[in-house]
Amino acid sequence: MTTTDERWVDEPDARSNARLIRECLLLGGAAAARFIPMKNAAATPHDGAAATAAALAKIEDPYDLVILGMGDDAHVAFLFPGSPESLAGLDPSNGARCIGVTPPAPTTPSVPRLSLTLAELCNGRRVVLALAGTAKRHAFEHALRAEPGAPVAALCRHARCGVDVLWLDAH
Repeated sequence: MTTTDERWVDEPDARSNARLIRECLLLGGAAAARFIPMKNAAATPHDGAAATAAALAKIEDPYDLVILGMGDDAHVAFLFPGSPESLAGLDPSNGARCIGVTPPAPTTPSVPRLSLTLAELCNGRRVVLALAGTAKRHAFEHALRAEPGAPVAALCRHARCGVDVLWLDAH
């Protein structure tokens, strides 16, 4: 088990996805699950990507389940629209498991990040996109209809098993 992305902060930091996983999901019997955090000792996510990729290689291929959200700008994981690093990460032929990403301004928090690449996100027996709210619905529908280069559109186009969209609200 791992995350699809991580802010390059130490795990005790409130912005850490690994901290959230440990505090909210790896409880009771689930505490025995093998969790591989993406953050490592490297100074930057760009420097740490190779070590993270090596650690992730220990997870059985393909992933059983990939669960993602989406930002209002149609980003998935930390593959942001228009980011030069994200363009490489969205290339379906990119064989890297993960890439360092500098979030575009005014993304908050503005800290460097590590993200699985599109090819890695699509490497699941099941890919689920969990969305809630009118803004997300409009962003999702607009991206699929009018922005084929948007990260969420690329995900929907390339996931080998398709993408199950789970709407978490009554709409």
